[in-house]
Amino acid sequence: MDGGHDARSEAPHPNGALRPPRPARAHRVRRRLLAGGAVVFGLVWAYAIWYSVTRTNPEDLDDATVAAVEAECDAALARLRELPAFDPGGGVEDDAALIEDENAVFEAMIERLAAIEPDGPDPAAAREAYREWLGDWRALVDRRAAVVPDLLADGTARPDFRREGEPEPIGTRMQTYVNAQGLSACDPSRLQIENVDRPREYPREG
Repeated sequence: MDGGHDARSEAPHPNGALRPPRPARAHRVRRRLLAGGAVVFGLVWAYAIWYSVTRTNPEDLDDATVAAVEAECDAALARLRELPAFDPGGGVEDDAALIEDENAVFEAMIERLAAIEPDGPDPAAAREAYREWLGDWRALVDRRAAVVPDLLADGTARPDFRREGEPEPIGTRMQTYVNAQGLSACDPSRLQIENVDRPREYPREG
């Protein structure tokens, strides 16, 4: 056609300029939507991170309780260090006596810890979790005591610190609580509560 208008081309804008092709406008819209979605996604993640860092665990202990509990664990460690060292070449009577002496230290420590009335952002939740933790200490002391009859009978210590059907070892659960509450002085491995048949490895003083 001579000088005819191609029906597929854009008609001129009233001010004389050609309108941009529609695909280009749609592309800009998609880019804006994607950019807006990325901003919203970033804000959601930022809030999630902020919330996880700043939220309060209802089981948290107050600072005074943490200090009092750690003081009792430190005192127990000092008494454990005063006991005779485990002798790999010694007799079973000595080994059994050491376990019983250590258990007496643990039992006294638990009794003093039980006298502490914990507080925190949610006192009821803090006290419940704290009582469960003390229950785990008592259970481990009982399992240590169960080693003694076997030891005296045949000279073999058979610690049973994880019973069949338990989802996780008690010591692991205790460790989780210690880590969450900042009770490093009460770390089960620091006090060697699960050690009945090897030399004790207490942390160095100071």
